[in-house]
Amino acid sequence: MCTDFKGLHLKDGLHRISITGINRNKSEKLHYGRTLLLRWNPSGGIVTASWDSFFSSEYPLQYEVSAGTVQGGSDIVQWQKTRENQLIFSFDKEAIGPTGKDVFVSVCAISPSRLYETANAQILLTS
Repeated sequence: MCTDFKGLHLKDGLHRISITGINRNKSEKLHYGRTLLLRWNPSGGIVTASWDSFFSSEYPLQYEVSAGTVQGGSDIVQWQKTRENQLIFSFDKEAIGPTGKDVFVSVCAISPSRLYETANAQILLTS
């Protein structure tokens, strides 16, 4: 590997220098203006989270999905790994209550090189 330094104005002589590499690799950004799609089927107690075309990468992505009753929580689904663009999970209808129940879903897209992007969404479940 060859590195070229430009813009240095050094006088002739011996110089002691130190070089630090900066990793500029990053994952593709999220598609702004799009949201994770969360659907609630109250008769079956089923939540469907889908994120088709939400993340983009030229490499196959793995997704880690969590769902909880608080933002960042995982008391419903904990770090479920999938290569699919959706995850379906059940929720106990008896735990909803008269005013409904907020459910927070987090989807983390992970590339083969372990770079990642996370998207979050919220849905109010009603009976």
